[in-house]
Amino acid sequence: MGFPQLRMNQDAVYWGNPDTAFAGAVTYDDPVEVKVRWDKKQELFRTQAGEERMSTDVVLVDRSVEVGGMLFLGTLADLDSAHEDDPSLRTDTYRVEQFEELQSLRGNRTVVKAWL
Repeated sequence: MGFPQLRMNQDAVYWGNPDTAFAGAVTYDDPVEVKVRWDKKQELFRTQAGEERMSTDVVLVDRSVEVGGMLFLGTLADLDSAHEDDPSLRTDTYRVEQFEELQSLRGNRTVVKAWL
């Protein structure tokens, strides 16, 4: 079996750079399409604060993500423009709770594993 990057054949939308500087509301960069492998499975992980939590989903992503970023399984065309700027208004978006970078043995490929 090859490196996980080769099995990422699903489309998702990612909102990155979460910023809470505006009166407590979270703002994000414009959404971008990413390639993923989205698994609906629970997996134990540690938060940045060291707490153990159980994920609802585990996603392999083709680029860096951030804790607090949001993911949606689908494409930009699947989103309605009213909720494009604030993914937290959608019931089918998920917050990145933690992530780790996985490198191939040769070090020439990187995949990000995100726990939602």
